[in-house]
Amino acid sequence: MNLNGIWQLWGFPQADSPIQTPRDLVNHPSMPATVPGNVELDLVRSGLLPEDLYFGENMRALRTYEAHEWWYRREFVVTASTASENPELVFGGVDCLATYWLDNVKLGESDNMF
Repeated sequence: MNLNGIWQLWGFPQADSPIQTPRDLVNHPSMPATVPGNVELDLVRSGLLPEDLYFGENMRALRTYEAHEWWYRREFVVTASTASENPELVFGGVDCLATYWLDNVKLGESDNMF
């Protein structure tokens, strides 16, 4: 099952993030995110960053988000035939630190994308 496409994205300052589990996201607004992709491009598409990050001093606008944590979420249905195939969750690359959840159950963590 390919999970590329549109996901939901949330960002919170790390120092005072109200989020501990995916359930905590419910009362917070999200923005659309494209996977594969990156947060900066999703922020541009949502109008939170300038369209041309390389023009003038627009790159400085990224500083606002440097100490944020990001949560991606996507709902999908596993059919009986998919479940019987013993599916694996495979990421092509995650940068940098990440925690992985499925149905509000913590699956694991990674520390750096390599």
